[in-house]
Amino acid sequence: MRLTKEQLNSYEENGYLLVSDCFSPDEVESIANELPRVFEENTPRKVLERSGAVRSVFAPHVSNETFDRLSRHPHMLEPAQQLLDDDVYIHQFKINAKVALEGDQWEWHQDFVYWHREDS
Repeated sequence: MRLTKEQLNSYEENGYLLVSDCFSPDEVESIANELPRVFEENTPRKVLERSGAVRSVFAPHVSNETFDRLSRHPHMLEPAQQLLDDDVYIHQFKINAKVALEGDQWEWHQDFVYWHREDS
């Protein structure tokens, strides 16, 4: 999936790009159907709220075929490669699954400082 000149210009002007309808409804349904399986995994990559509700799952592509395929999907890779004009790799991949009205608030933040230390 190649980005248009207008999309590239929008990215340059705004610093982000929203691509609507990147995946078909069937693809979105397939991804959503895998979430319960990912949330049920017994793994240290899963972060829970005090209530036991799943808050986040890190690196779902490591253990789940659907999320592995998603991480390599041309609709994800090709635009990223086009924007960066280089090959890309997964630095971080996580699902934030915060249940509405439960758990702590998540104020806007950047995780670079934390992950830079953790991934070193």
